[in-house]
Amino acid sequence: MSEVARGWRYIGLAAVMSAAAMTTGAQVAAESSGGGRAPAPPGSRVDGFATCSSTSREGPIGEPQMEPAVDASGWLSGYRLTATGLTEAVELGRHATLHGPFGRLWIYSDAVDGSTRSRVLDAGRGCVQAVVDTKGLIFAITMDETRTSIFHDLVDPTTRQDLGVWRHGLASPFAMERVMPGMPVGSSYQGWSHSLSWTVGGSLLSETCGQQACTSRVAGDVPGDISIGGSVLLPAPEPREVESKPVPESERDVWPDDKILRFRWADTIPPSWMRGGILAAAADVAESRESNAPSFTYDAQGPDTVRITSRLTGSCSQALACATRDIPHYWVVRFRPHGYEFPWGTLRWCEAYGTPPTGCFELERTAIHEFGHVIGLGHPADAMRLGPLETVMHDTIPARPATGWSLHEFGPCDVARLQRRYALPHSGARLAVCDRVETALAVRVSDTAIGFQDPVTVTATLSVKDRDAYDRLAKDPLSGRDVVIQRRSIGATGWTSYRASPGSSPGSYQVTFRPSLPTEFRAVLSRASDDGVTDATSGVVAVFVGTCSVVGCPVDEPRSTAWRH
Repeated sequence: MSEVARGWRYIGLAAVMSAAAMTTGAQVAAESSGGGRAPAPPGSRVDGFATCSSTSREGPIGEPQMEPAVDASGWLSGYRLTATGLTEAVELGRHATLHGPFGRLWIYSDAVDGSTRSRVLDAGRGCVQAVVDTKGLIFAITMDETRTSIFHDLVDPTTRQDLGVWRHGLASPFAMERVMPGMPVGSSYQGWSHSLSWTVGGSLLSETCGQQACTSRVAGDVPGDISIGGSVLLPAPEPREVESKPVPESERDVWPDDKILRFRWADTIPPSWMRGGILAAAADVAESRESNAPSFTYDAQGPDTVRITSRLTGSCSQALACATRDIPHYWVVRFRPHGYEFPWGTLRWCEAYGTPPTGCFELERTAIHEFGHVIGLGHPADAMRLGPLETVMHDTIPARPATGWSLHEFGPCDVARLQRRYALPHSGARLAVCDRVETALAVRVSDTAIGFQDPVTVTATLSVKDRDAYDRLAKDPLSGRDVVIQRRSIGATGWTSYRASPGSSPGSYQVTFRPSLPTEFRAVLSRASDDGVTDATSGVVAVFVGTCSVVGCPVDEPRSTAWRH
């Protein structure tokens, strides 16, 4: 199961490219501004592939793969398309996509200076069937069942405005028409992700998501006249005010207590600034887990991996980073490379700069989030209104300088869940203050009937209540708290308090008295502000005391190892 860190920054949109500017594919390529690239010339080869209409004989190739190319500074410089049977990789630009298979066809594209070139690759024959040039950025692309048209979204490269869904016929002259309008500027459905698929009935289905809501639109049957169907609005649940509580757990399986999760760099070694951010996050986990949860450490021979890649799919398709794990067997964390293009803008990791710019995302902060997923933390539920400093597990990663953008520790609501999953490191550890764990406080005496001023030891025991919700914490003893023993003569109304000393076992507290009169005792816990427990008061126990039989009996005084409050 994958978890997604849905980090994004809303980009202000200032202009909308008009439909009149979108002409035929050939015209769009010829009119490309800002440098762009010239239309694909007629010829026998494209990117080293023969064209399918040429007389060249090519053999089939394996499934294409696309991997990012990173320069010495760790910045994304482009992509490489490879496949079994290719003698050389195809070098592509910094924004590139690969979609398919559609039968034996694949579509790969890249953008240069705001213009996108898409190639329809026939892997079965090892040739390029068509080349389509479009002004704008393409993120989602698909083909119809007849393999005669491609459909794609389009985003203005400057304003990031959604320009809608377009169709290209693959027969000359590659006529281009808009089949769905884009989302209007400021729409809550714009800027995050876009996907295209087909319904069982053969209609084109478009899903567009913003930060808080998604809309699904269905076009008519294709090819042919296309009309826009009704939208299905999927708004996020309205948050409601609730008390802070532990973040959810993503699964019930746990790693062994205090396990050291060793990882290595996969494929290529990240640049020093990326390594530094990830290793710092591993240290942050160890310092802030406040439980027996696992910790992370780099080991060149480690069994699990951290990698830099653009290949995040499924629920992670629009994520900054993604954690995949099968507790207790394996895990992997993937991070997008610096410079990766999203529909909303370009990913910038803060650590890549000497002076981090506004809108960058901190790799260390993001890595803590992903390590949290690895050890079992989930995203807070929509109904949980947790502040940006209460958890690092929000599904939206804050960008600089938003509150929490550089949070370098688990928040109290993260620690609260880790303590329930993995228990406290020792009985004196404080519980996270995210919520209030109910305690059980009991009191007993060494003897319920004693002679006049004979010693009696009063012992209080403090523990977490036995509740399923408390998981590993249930019934755990709690030491180091401010427990007091209170006493009063039987029949009196007021109590006198005495601070207890640690007992001989975890969670126990003691005071020794020499009472002169029958006396009642109880224990009281007043929680500290840095401890996530509730106040508690025990039941009452009575001690009966014999009478003094000598002349000049002394006044009753406690003789204890503690002192009065």
